[in-house]
Amino acid sequence: MKNFVISLSSAIERRQHIEQVFNKQSIDFEFFDAITPEKAFELKQKYFPECSADQISPAELACAMSHIAVWLRAKELGLKYVAIFEDDVYLGENATLFLNSSNWIPKNIDVIKLETFLTKIFLGDSAGNIHNRSLYQLKHFHFGGAGYILSLKAIDCLLAEIKMKKNILPIDWVLFHNPIYDNCIKVYQLSPALCIQDKVKNKEITFESSLEEGRVQFESPKVKLKILNKIKREIFRLINQVRTLIFSRVVDFK
Repeated sequence: MKNFVISLSSAIERRQHIEQVFNKQSIDFEFFDAITPEKAFELKQKYFPECSADQISPAELACAMSHIAVWLRAKELGLKYVAIFEDDVYLGENATLFLNSSNWIPKNIDVIKLETFLTKIFLGDSAGNIHNRSLYQLKHFHFGGAGYILSLKAIDCLLAEIKMKKNILPIDWVLFHNPIYDNCIKVYQLSPALCIQDKVKNKEITFESSLEEGRVQFESPKVKLKILNKIKREIFRLINQVRTLIFSRVVDFK
């Protein structure tokens, strides 16, 4: 398994944190210099000239292009699987069993979310128990893109999806929203989660970053609806709220 940690070269405190977290469990990793907002649009124009980035902030674009740059690097290296992290994560127990090898990944599973945002989500059928954790198909948008695994097949699929939609969105929407609701590729969740972001675990941002300052909560663009469609939307919203209350659950971090 090749592990990349996306980090600004100037983020000394965050890099020290990552070195401590990964070295503690003897996990090999490599820093990948994050794309700055100043360079992000230039990179988008190079690889996705047909795509708009009007719906997100410059910092969100920089974050998205940083992740995409890692995907492209993984393709260059011909990696079967790649694990990608942001530089404010904590790892759970026995992470070395999952991050020093990809042999545990079942066949035909191409996207695995390692992180939890501690929000209620829907999980589908289990794909098995591995080292006291379970893999479930993710059936609901799960925030956060700070820890996940992709296969080469998944990278090709995600890049094609971005070009088809002609839009660059926040990276967690690219990974854990569009593929699920468009049903273009199955996404799985490791539970309990193997990693968690600092701001989720500690309820605040401990490690300051200039990229964090411009990141905002993204919402899908609002579309004007006719009265009948508005009524249908409200009915479906009520059904989903009841369904969420009864059937959804929080993925723990361990």
